[in-house]
Amino acid sequence: MSAPPAANDGAQAQAMQAFTWGAGESFVGRIASNGDHHGAVMESRCYVPRAIEVNLQEAHDKGTQLGAYVGEGISLSDWARFAASQDETQAPAEDAAPDGATSDDAQKRSSISAAIDSVKSWFGTAPEKGGKAAGVLRASLKGTKAMKQAKRDVDPNADLKPVQELQDSESAVTCVCFGQERLHRAYILFVTASKDGTVVVYRCYRTEMEIAMLAAEDFRGDNAAPPPDHSNIAVHSRLVGHSRAITSVFFNLLEDQLVTTSIDKSVRFWNVDTGEMLKVFTDSSPVPVAAFLPFNPQVFVAANSNAVLRLVNVQNGMVLQKLKVETEVRTLKFDDTGLFLLAGTKSGSIHVLEATDASTLKFKFKVQLARGDGQGPATMAKNEEQVQRRRLDENSKKLLEAEADGLASYYSQLAEDKNQNPKVREAALLYSVAESHVQDEEVEEALQKGTQALELFREAACKAGQQDTVRLLCGAERLKQSPDFAIDKAQAELRSFRADDDKRGQGCMLLALAECQLAKALAGEALSSIEEALPLLRAAGDKRLEALTNLLQARAQLRRCQSKDAILSAQSAIALSKEAGDRIGEGRCCNWLAMAQMDAGRPAEALSTAHTALEIAQEVSSPKLEVNSLQLLAKVHVFKEKSRPAVQFAERSLAVCRKMQQSKGEGSALHLLVSSLVQRGDLKRALKEAEGAMEEYETKGDKRAEASAHGALALVRQERHEFDLAASEQNQELEILKELGDKQSQLNSLLTLSAIHAAQKKASSAKEAAEEAKQLADDIQDKKGEVLATVALVNAQIADQKNDDAATTAQEALRAAQETEDRRLEAAALTAIGNVHSAKGEFGAAVGKLSEAKSLLLESGDRRGAAAALLSLADTHLSNQAPDSSIDCADEAKDICKDLDYKKGYADALRKLAAAHLAKDDEREAVKLALVAKKYCKAIEDIRGETALLHFLASSSLRKGDKHGQELQQLEGRKQGESQQGIQANRNLRNSAHEAVKRARAAVNIAKKNDDPYSEATALTHVAHGLAILNRGTEGLVCCRKAEDMFRECGAVGDQASAVCLSAEVANTMGNKSKALELANRALDLARRAEDGKVEGRVLGVMELIKGVQKQVQQEIPDAMFASPDTGGVPGAASAAPVAQGLDPDMVQSKLQHVVEQVAGGDEEVHLDTPLMESGLDSLSAVAFRNELSRQFAGIGSLPAALMFDYPSIRAITEHIVDRSKGLA
Repeated sequence: MSAPPAANDGAQAQAMQAFTWGAGESFVGRIASNGDHHGAVMESRCYVPRAIEVNLQEAHDKGTQLGAYVGEGISLSDWARFAASQDETQAPAEDAAPDGATSDDAQKRSSISAAIDSVKSWFGTAPEKGGKAAGVLRASLKGTKAMKQAKRDVDPNADLKPVQELQDSESAVTCVCFGQERLHRAYILFVTASKDGTVVVYRCYRTEMEIAMLAAEDFRGDNAAPPPDHSNIAVHSRLVGHSRAITSVFFNLLEDQLVTTSIDKSVRFWNVDTGEMLKVFTDSSPVPVAAFLPFNPQVFVAANSNAVLRLVNVQNGMVLQKLKVETEVRTLKFDDTGLFLLAGTKSGSIHVLEATDASTLKFKFKVQLARGDGQGPATMAKNEEQVQRRRLDENSKKLLEAEADGLASYYSQLAEDKNQNPKVREAALLYSVAESHVQDEEVEEALQKGTQALELFREAACKAGQQDTVRLLCGAERLKQSPDFAIDKAQAELRSFRADDDKRGQGCMLLALAECQLAKALAGEALSSIEEALPLLRAAGDKRLEALTNLLQARAQLRRCQSKDAILSAQSAIALSKEAGDRIGEGRCCNWLAMAQMDAGRPAEALSTAHTALEIAQEVSSPKLEVNSLQLLAKVHVFKEKSRPAVQFAERSLAVCRKMQQSKGEGSALHLLVSSLVQRGDLKRALKEAEGAMEEYETKGDKRAEASAHGALALVRQERHEFDLAASEQNQELEILKELGDKQSQLNSLLTLSAIHAAQKKASSAKEAAEEAKQLADDIQDKKGEVLATVALVNAQIADQKNDDAATTAQEALRAAQETEDRRLEAAALTAIGNVHSAKGEFGAAVGKLSEAKSLLLESGDRRGAAAALLSLADTHLSNQAPDSSIDCADEAKDICKDLDYKKGYADALRKLAAAHLAKDDEREAVKLALVAKKYCKAIEDIRGETALLHFLASSSLRKGDKHGQELQQLEGRKQGESQQGIQANRNLRNSAHEAVKRARAAVNIAKKNDDPYSEATALTHVAHGLAILNRGTEGLVCCRKAEDMFRECGAVGDQASAVCLSAEVANTMGNKSKALELANRALDLARRAEDGKVEGRVLGVMELIKGVQKQVQQEIPDAMFASPDTGGVPGAASAAPVAQGLDPDMVQSKLQHVVEQVAGGDEEVHLDTPLMESGLDSLSAVAFRNELSRQFAGIGSLPAALMFDYPSIRAITEHIVDRSKGLA
């Protein structure tokens, strides 16, 4: 009987013994008990290492003893095929032996048939004799038929029994790894790694039976016996060093070192026996996986979350090679040959790379297996509770937080209760006044009245009054000194109340402590204090104070993006307020519930809750509560994209504030009204409202309201691109706030000022404002403000082109954001890091960071924010000239916005898609998408969005017109301008120009109506461009002059330069070259003043088109280049009349062909009449081509910039150059 190649039973038996620890032990034991020794041997083959020396004779004897097939095979499948073929040659009868065979032979064949049936079952082939298969898993998730039947008949997990349970850490296990089975005779090493960075190496000891069946000479490591008293598994070593989750672990070849990768951006090498850390390699981002090169263990490849593969030298840490993949690599595996590396990515693709030598990888091909886990729309949950929420502006939040205490109304009622002790009544009145001062941030007055109230409460022995007043004084000290000062005071009082076992006092001080912690943006610590306070207050039976504590809990949960929990806390506060009979407190709790519902993306519920709060406010005649409810209703309508009711509620809020003369609330209401109008695009009315309010507040001398009016005017001026005026208004607001001592508002003002300067490209001013804001945030211990100020500093450093400094600052912002546990802040910091990478041209890294920001926003439930991050990603891909990737991101954002019914976001996504398609020269699809986006903007009354889309459409039409113009020029160059094709090209050109003018004029009308000079000027430049194409240059120049004046008024010097440059182009087309050159020189001065390199380059190109580039020629054209019939081209004869007959056409043609070959880079000869654009030259190489010709034929003057379009072939250019040379004679 022949045997299949490449296996031996001795090796198989040894492998079976080596794997009896664990699941293999129960499997082998079960088969052996059925007498199926052959199945045991053949099953164990899958564990056999290849490089094991085996005594073939011993293996043969062992196989004969067991009645098994003996041979050399390379895989289990070889054995299966061999066994199946042998089974077909066996006699079908099972009960009787063939003639001449003994009963022992028959029994042996019966045993062999059973083994074959078992092997067949492993590959899904059922035994012919009705025997039940062993149910071993095959390489499929479906399993075998026998397994399916077994699943129906018995418990499928009946044979699965735990061997050992390990519990070494409370953190989740992230990865495990086994060592080699042929290295240590007594044990096998086993590694576990956890989410908290813990790594433990275990020794998994073999059983005595296993050790007895192992040959000592087979172990190249140690051959020592296990200790006499040992557990099944013991700790070998612990590895301490990682700070975050481990992502992969693996041994080196000798198994004396272990390699770990981690989210903490490091790859670490460890001594397995001692646990000592040997080497640390750090990366710029988390490292999901790494692997050694099989042929060079001194080099490893590591993948980071920025989708970069690095080959690193283990000895010196030198990066030998960098490879960029389209998305994050999650797994690395070399094939058995060691020549090919498979890299599995997050997007579901596998990249195959070839190890070309011992330190280099080369991409071979990519296979797309699945969509991946890129958080695309198809994988996103459709749960309504995860709908994106919208953050309210800081002014509205500050008003609600000022109202959050709510004990003033209670103590006001107490002061009016004639049944109370007179001292208690007086103290209660002083408390109410003090709380009012705290809300208005009048600290000294609050401390004075609060101290008086405390003394009276002490004299009246009113403990609750004393406790509430101490808490109030902590709040005043927090404003005057710092949160830390107030925290120390609250902790001292807390210790005193604990000593007295006063539960209400403890709860009250814990509440004061939480308020201070929340003021520092330490929401996690605040929640811990609140969780400790709630049971104490519940035991004390003070429902009013318990309700306030629940309300503070909701505020802290909103800071941590826990909107669902915040809703529950606010609802608990409402229920407690009702039980306490506190109607005003109930209204306040309704406002916070509405805010939480907004944060959770439930605008319909928020609208209903805010209306309830408004009804309560009107019922109890509380103007402050009414103002807050009206402002929340305005915000809800903004979120629902209902601009008209939003403006109406903002107006009502402003009217109530004016009636009650509440300057703080009035300033907030004015800002909300102006913001609503600006968001709608009604800049004309927004400016009118802000200017009217400013005049009124200046007359009244109301400094706080005046500061708010300056801020509102700055917002409008900024939207109108009047940046100098905006900066002036913002500076005036800042000065008033410094005078008032309102540090929190100063911080917000400085951040806005920095953004305005950055938009002006005034990097030093932007940096100065950001640094001042950062210092102020540190002074008042506002962690959130510190993060925002640091991000503003990053933007300023980018504007100043100090990208390395910006990278360091951005990392600082990320660390600060992570301390706040606010995922939106962390996403903002990641976005800043992405912006730095984009500024440095590292688009892959930028995409990685923006993707992280998107994931964070999705995790926190902020799907609108995630859509915005996707649109930023689309922009980044477009900047990197990757329109397809840009389309993918914009499509994903579009799907999110559609799912949320977020029309503005949907329109923005469509506009990004249109821009990406335009970059692919797909004008038809781009225009189609832009028109749909325009309809959405019109439906939600988004005037700014509609105008921007009209600009885009006009620009698209002009781009299309330019293409038709180039086509027409080529046809005219071939003398085909009057052909049918030429006539159609001319018609297309004019149609495109008419279309552009029509769309641009529509944008002009909208901009005029809304008093938006910048938008109007932009539209006028499109009108001028279109008119120039239609040969209406005079009208075009008028439009250019209007646009220039408007840009000048806005302070937009770069845009002004662009408008003057367009005037020069129009004048040139009209044939007025002197006027065109004068305009171009002025445009160049403006562009350089604005430091706008893009516009400057455009102006230089126009100047070159007008007059040509006058280069200094170092030598004359050789006389031999000219030919004369009289001299026959003899050198020197041309001196009498060197250019009378022009250049020699053959010589010019020869030089032309040589230049074409040089520039195009091809080896094939170009035909004289073949268009050069079809011969390897493009629009970029056309410039180099023209420049080289100008150098070669310097004596004939400058060649036109559009040379290849006007004269498309070598023959046409030859004729043109010869004609030019004749014209010089």
